[in-house]
Amino acid sequence: MNPRVQELLAQATDYADATYKYDLSKGFQIQEWDAIRTQQFAELILQECLRLCKTAVGNGDYNRGRLDCHDNIREVFGL
Repeated sequence: MNPRVQELLAQATDYADATYKYDLSKGFQIQEWDAIRTQQFAELILQECLRLCKTAVGNGDYNRGRLDCHDNIREVFGL
């Protein structure tokens, strides 16, 4: 797995660990914890993509910025 993806997954896991509300009467509900982690992981990936595009599009040439954004996302996520 790509190192940046591993970092984002670790952040999402930490978030799920910190925000999951454990109910002693029900026990640990892996589905609920995993839903929190999956949602956070998706949000972190999108935030990373938006950050990469924001830095690429600022060069004044829309078409070049669009291509730079594409290339940056491919590079960071190892696609």
